[in-house]
Amino acid sequence: MNGPWGVSVWRAAATRTRRLHTRRRGRRGPGTAARRRGGEAARRRGGEAARRRGGEAARRRGGEGSVSRGSSPALGGEALPGVLGEPVRVLDGGESVVAVEGLQAGSVSAGLVGRRARARTRSRAPASTHSRAGAQVAVRRRASAPRPHAAVTTAAQSRRAVRRLGGKRREPAGTGGHKLASCAARTERSTGVGGSMTGPSGVVERLYFGREDAERDMSDGLLREGFLRTAAYDAAVSGRKMLIIGRKGSGKSAICMHLTADGVHPGGTALITPDDAAGDEIRRFELQGLTGDTAKSLIWRYVFAVQAARHIVTHAKQVHRLRRLPRPVKALRRFLRANGESADEPGLYDRLLHGVTGLQTSLSLEAFGVKAAVDVGGAPPASEGARAARQLEVVERGVAEAFADLDCAGSHAPLLLLVDQLEQIWSSDPDSNAMVIGLLLAAKHVSGAYGKALRCLLFLRSDIYDTLNFSEGDKFHSEELRIQWTATGLRELALARARASAGAELTGDRLWREVFPPAVGGEDTADFLFGRALPRPRDAIQYLNVCRDTAVERGHESIHESDVLLATRQFSEWKLQDLAKEYLVTHPFLAQLFVMFQNTGYVVMRSALEARFDTVAETLHRQYPAYAEGLTAPGVVDTLYGVGFLGVRRGNDVVYTGGAHVPVQPHETEFHIHPCFRPALGADHAIDLHRYEPRALTHLLLRSSSNPSAGLGPPVRRDFALLEELERSCASIQRQVGRAVGLPAETRAQLSHQVVRVTSDASRALLRLREGEAVDAYGHVLAAAQYFTTVAAQLLASGVDDGSGGSVVRRIEDEARRLTRTAGGSHTGGGGSSNS
Repeated sequence: MNGPWGVSVWRAAATRTRRLHTRRRGRRGPGTAARRRGGEAARRRGGEAARRRGGEAARRRGGEGSVSRGSSPALGGEALPGVLGEPVRVLDGGESVVAVEGLQAGSVSAGLVGRRARARTRSRAPASTHSRAGAQVAVRRRASAPRPHAAVTTAAQSRRAVRRLGGKRREPAGTGGHKLASCAARTERSTGVGGSMTGPSGVVERLYFGREDAERDMSDGLLREGFLRTAAYDAAVSGRKMLIIGRKGSGKSAICMHLTADGVHPGGTALITPDDAAGDEIRRFELQGLTGDTAKSLIWRYVFAVQAARHIVTHAKQVHRLRRLPRPVKALRRFLRANGESADEPGLYDRLLHGVTGLQTSLSLEAFGVKAAVDVGGAPPASEGARAARQLEVVERGVAEAFADLDCAGSHAPLLLLVDQLEQIWSSDPDSNAMVIGLLLAAKHVSGAYGKALRCLLFLRSDIYDTLNFSEGDKFHSEELRIQWTATGLRELALARARASAGAELTGDRLWREVFPPAVGGEDTADFLFGRALPRPRDAIQYLNVCRDTAVERGHESIHESDVLLATRQFSEWKLQDLAKEYLVTHPFLAQLFVMFQNTGYVVMRSALEARFDTVAETLHRQYPAYAEGLTAPGVVDTLYGVGFLGVRRGNDVVYTGGAHVPVQPHETEFHIHPCFRPALGADHAIDLHRYEPRALTHLLLRSSSNPSAGLGPPVRRDFALLEELERSCASIQRQVGRAVGLPAETRAQLSHQVVRVTSDASRALLRLREGEAVDAYGHVLAAAQYFTTVAAQLLASGVDDGSGGSVVRRIEDEARRLTRTAGGSHTGGGGSSNS
């Protein structure tokens, strides 16, 4: 038999169907009952023969044929029998369906079997056969090799099942085999391996938090599925705010790209992203008689007017479905053609060239009934700038009339003009600032010129917006919206993106308890992660992705604590480099400032920072003479605080900022490096405080089996006194540290921990003395005194010598000197140590 294992089964079914049809046509006269009885017997014999032949065929192929349980929606039948040896459902029209062991009914492989069965049955059954009668076929399973009823869960298993079913007969290209492979691939992409998430391993394989940039993230589809609606997004869509301001990576472009997606905003959107060529044209644009800000606002207004006109011409036909365009719309179409702004002119640069030429000379305004530039306003303009402004007013009036004639403001949502990626063409020079200021003025103007039919949304980086200084800046405060992210918001964003990639059934508890470890370093995992990333989505996405990638590279089925710690170091190095690149235009010296914080504590006092800056100030002034005025100790503090590298202690909190918060005040003296950058700098502790290591001592066992106190004499009593004096000194230092409320809390905790280590070492030495061992108490005390002297010097270098921190340093120095004197007097007066 060629083909699948059931060829004989299908052949028997077709033969039986033809015989049954023949008998039914011959049912006439008194022999009908006899013929009916004979037909039933024949049917029984035919079914048994078919079952025997089907069983033999199945056994020859390894017993692969069996009946599976379930129903097959794809085949259109009722529930298939689930017991081996039971008959298989026969569909209308004599279409027999065979279910295969290893395939769930309704799966892609079962559908392939059904198609083959139907094709073979149709080729053998008469065309007039429409009865539900058909061969009841059952394929027996080999008794020696029982196989479970399991669903095909992977593409590889599906392919193996097809090979078992088809043998050497393959589906031609574009038919069942191709559909099976594509359907299996879709199944794996949508449900993952196995069609369900049975454990962390499958989730980690599918887990992905998206791209770092919104443009690629939208093309991959994760931004659309995993987008998190925030207050900033709602304010932008509702029209309450026009300026969306945020740091790099804060989600500005994500909002912009989401609005441009099909079906998100019903009123239509137009995205404007200037490139270098377009930015250069805007920066160089000038008009006689106008300031740089005003002149550049005119070129932006021209871009907005042309974009709105192009939208109206297309919009009137596609949305309003007007067979005949109104007069204002026709006028806009003629204007676009006359000025080279036809619909097939795609580039912003070309549009700017037309606008620059037209505004500096004259625009063709005949479409609006104006035949020459002198007709605008009735008198020749006094200057080039005035003439350009009057021409532009004519164009804007024509656009407004077209909006009003179509009733766009009342019939649907407004057209959104989205301006993004200005940082690509901004370079911190006066012309660049004038370009951005002109954009702000133009956006505010068109909001009044076109009413509710058009709105502008500007997406600006905070470092660009905060450098602008113009007379009308106070008029934009109510239009500003600064994007601020909290740890809670980032946590919700992470879960939304995890569900978009791994499946909607993934819960937050499972993500942070099973996929990720419950805790890292004794801290809740989510708090650990989002506390060590700058509060913006891009950083969170990068951090989470590198944790996942580290786990996969190390072959872990879930993300382990060690994976997170290893990824933290890599992420910190990335962010330190990215911070310098982010502010390369405004603060090109930033990377040189990071050297002052290498391998130091993350708590930095003002006096220590000033001392460190003095060592590099001359070099910085020589390398960056244009910034020498701001390269002072207070200026460096303001810069590092403004970019988010340093935080300042205010009350019981440490405040980090990257936006327009209260600047550092002169009386604020305690600063903290952001946790994001500490691993890359080696700033693992609050201050650079050496760890106390107990002195390696050689203990002589003086215990006597007959008289335990035989070795105890005056030297041992001096050893007791020395160690007890060391314990008293440690207690005195601890009390002073507890009272030093002006000392940074992290420094107090670190210092107290080291003093406890000294005390514990002294207590263990005392215990050994009481047990009869000989201990070098003199060495213990001198080692502790030397350690306290070093700690005092390190505290002074860290800048804690002011306020109550200075009292701690003085107390440590005093105790170190007293211990040294005590040990020296005891050693000389006692005639030796306990080792003598």
